[in-house]
Amino acid sequence: HPARGILFVPAADDPAALFIFPSADLAWFVSGLGSLVAANEATGEVALQDADGHAIQLVLGRAAGHAMLRLTVPGGAPLTYVGCAATAN
Repeated sequence: HPARGILFVPAADDPAALFIFPSADLAWFVSGLGSLVAANEATGEVALQDADGHAIQLVLGRAAGHAMLRLTVPGGAPLTYVGCAATAN
């Protein structure tokens, strides 16, 4: 698990499947095999489904040349991660 943020590791041949390892401060986010799922087909919204099957809304984008990821926290303010970077080529 990372000290801060979330680590995503692609899984097998299914592009929607990935291993997700959140930092300890994201205790509501269950680590393990998860997936990207459609949250709203009409608007193109997607969500992360954690290893326990909970859907977590997310928004991907760019600002000032940096990748950004925003997660909707259950019962809390959204979390924004800036400067997301690949850990391997």
